[in-house]
Amino acid sequence: MSGPCWDAGEALRVASSNTAAVAALRAAENREIEIVLSAFGDESCDEQKARVFAVSGVLGCRADWDAVKTAWVETTEGKVFHAAQCESSSGDYAGIDPKKNLKLYADLTKLIARSKLVGHCAVLSLEDYRAAFPSDLSDAPYYWCFSDVVRALGEVAYLSVPREPIEFTFDQNPEREYNAALLYDYAANLSESPLREVFADKVSFATRRTVGIQVADLIAGEAMKNLDNRIGPIRRPVRLSKKTLYATRRFTFVYFRRTGFENLKQRFARMSVRGATLMEYRQWLSTKRLKDSITNRSRYTGRSPNGTIV
Repeated sequence: MSGPCWDAGEALRVASSNTAAVAALRAAENREIEIVLSAFGDESCDEQKARVFAVSGVLGCRADWDAVKTAWVETTEGKVFHAAQCESSSGDYAGIDPKKNLKLYADLTKLIARSKLVGHCAVLSLEDYRAAFPSDLSDAPYYWCFSDVVRALGEVAYLSVPREPIEFTFDQNPEREYNAALLYDYAANLSESPLREVFADKVSFATRRTVGIQVADLIAGEAMKNLDNRIGPIRRPVRLSKKTLYATRRFTFVYFRRTGFENLKQRFARMSVRGATLMEYRQWLSTKRLKDSITNRSRYTGRSPNGTIV
C-alpha cells in the first residue's frame, strides 16, 4: 500500500476477514464459558532506527493463547525469545549454532501460522513521516502505529460473534507507557466511536517473559523487515517467514508511506477547530510554561489520537 487506509468501510472489510477465524473457533466452543479476547503488542525498527518502524498486535481468545503458550514454551525450552537476536545469533543467542537459531525462528513462525491467532501490523517509513512532519516528536511514529493497531484489533473484536471486550497488553517501555495509556483512553472513550463498547477499561504493559509479547515481537520484526527490504539500501525479496504468516489470511500488514502522510497533513490544515494550528498550540505552551509532549497535545486539542499538530 502506498499510504494509510483511512476508509472505514475498507478497514471493516479487512477486520471482518480476520474475524472469521475468531468466529469459527467460537462456533465450536461451549457458549456457557465466558470468552475474553486478549491482544499483545510489541514494536520493531531497523538497526539504525532511521528507516522503518513497526508495531504489531496479536489477538486471540483464552483457549487460543493457552494452546500457543504451551507449544511456545516447549519449542523455546522456556527461554525468553528475542526475534532479532535469535535470527542474528547475537545477545542471548550468541554462541549457539546459527542453523539451530534459524530453525527455532522458523519453527515458531510455523507455530503461529498453525494457531488461531489474528494479527495486525502498522509499518511506517520514518523518512516519509519526517518529511511530512519534520518538527514532530521523536516518539510520534510509535504512537501513530500504536493507535492504528488498537483501532484495527478493536474492529475485529467489534465484529466478532458474539461481540466480546478486548484487553490490550503491550511490551513495557517506561518512557512511553503514560502517553500510550493516554491515547488508549482517548480511543476507549471516544463518544462517536462504536468501538467504545469492546475496549477494556485500560491498557496494560508486561515484560518480555510474557509469551504473547514474544509472539508480537516476531510478527513486528517480520513486518518491519518486509518494508525495509523494499526501501532500504539493500533490496531483498519477500522473506519466507513473512509469506508464511501472510498465507494464513489472519494477519494484516498496513504500510504508511509518503502519500498517506501528505494527505493527512492537508486534512489537518483544512480543519477549523481551535488547536489545529501549530502557532496557537505553541502560544498555549508558552503561556502555561509547558514543553511539547503527547500529553500536552492531548490536553490542548482533545481530539487527535496520533498527537499530530500541523
